[in-house]
Amino acid sequence: MIPEKLSGKIVSATAFVRNFGAYARTAGSEPIHILNHGRPAWSLIATDQFMRLADAGSGGTEGAQDRLALSMVLDTIDTQVIMTDALFAVLRMNMAARHALLLTEDDVRGMPLDRVFVDPGYHVLLRAAERVRDTGVNETLDLDTTVPPLRAFRVRVERFGEGLVIFAADISAQTQVRHRHAIASAYEELMDALPGLARGTINPRGIIRTASPALAALVQTDPARIVGMRIASLFHTSERTVVGDAIETLLSERQPFTLATSLQTGSMATTPVVLSAVPCAVQSRGEEATFLLQRRTD
Repeated sequence: MIPEKLSGKIVSATAFVRNFGAYARTAGSEPIHILNHGRPAWSLIATDQFMRLADAGSGGTEGAQDRLALSMVLDTIDTQVIMTDALFAVLRMNMAARHALLLTEDDVRGMPLDRVFVDPGYHVLLRAAERVRDTGVNETLDLDTTVPPLRAFRVRVERFGEGLVIFAADISAQTQVRHRHAIASAYEELMDALPGLARGTINPRGIIRTASPALAALVQTDPARIVGMRIASLFHTSERTVVGDAIETLLSERQPFTLATSLQTGSMATTPVVLSAVPCAVQSRGEEATFLLQRRTD
């Protein structure tokens, strides 16, 4: 359910991504609230509006509505936000930060910043906070927690009045993706360096979409001819029906297979190989399955 009193424009995440430029301009005059599963999950506001709301936080009854608006906006975003005074006593901490640090709103008011961050690795953030306070030069840094649960954060420390505002975005998922991609790339380089081993992907029709240079070497043909060929056509005529049936089962029922077969080489000879194929966990760019070919020595 969308709160009736939520001011500003409410859009879906898909619409926001597709029209980011337009919504970014609109945010200069009114907040943009982004839905997640039908509920407002994030809000985009102009920096000057955020600073105006934050400045009102120290006012009396005249700033009550602005302070309430600021709290509502901060509590709808996933980014952790902590505001402090010049002595690093916490003035405000949004819901995302309180939840991550297992603190209540009453706990954090006036809490020293060095008591908020108890992870030993966060002394780097405390030193950055001191530099920003003393020099007025904002800093951005990436931090990893050193105690479970291990997380990665991109932290922005900015001067705010006499104190600071700290923004911490959880980038653990992106970091894990980059790490896994690096490992996958290393495995691909290792496989490509091994003699007699070739790999590639096929689309939902069994057409080769990508292939390592080793595949053309195994088939003894021009590498430019490989992509776009039906994978079953690479094999000896007596083997094509068996390979074609295995590929069809793979694509229709997502059933992996491994079988011993023979490639038809350019010289009309055959090369014994083992063909293995598995469906892609996530379909991407038309790639439906990944295959691996290894020359047999028996």
